[in-house]
Amino acid sequence: NTLYFWKEPKKYFREMFRVLKPGGSIAIGFRDDKQMSKLNLSKDIFTTYSQNEVISLLRNSGFPDARGTEKKGKPFVSYCALASKR
Repeated sequence: NTLYFWKEPKKYFREMFRVLKPGGSIAIGFRDDKQMSKLNLSKDIFTTYSQNEVISLLRNSGFPDARGTEKKGKPFVSYCALASKR
């Protein structure tokens, strides 16, 4: 749940791809923009993303197999973006 604070997430994902060994994986946990918008958080600090936006950022950063999963919960649904380096 740190993605919200990254000013340039694509830059960080590219660095993760660079340092990850072949066969290595990453998992990014987050809540989507619809849920986060209900929390009235400062837009100066928090940047929110949809699940598709996170997957797209990962794919455009070198992780073509990036995919998302979700876990339903109360009061929020949690998402996890998964990607690996081939």
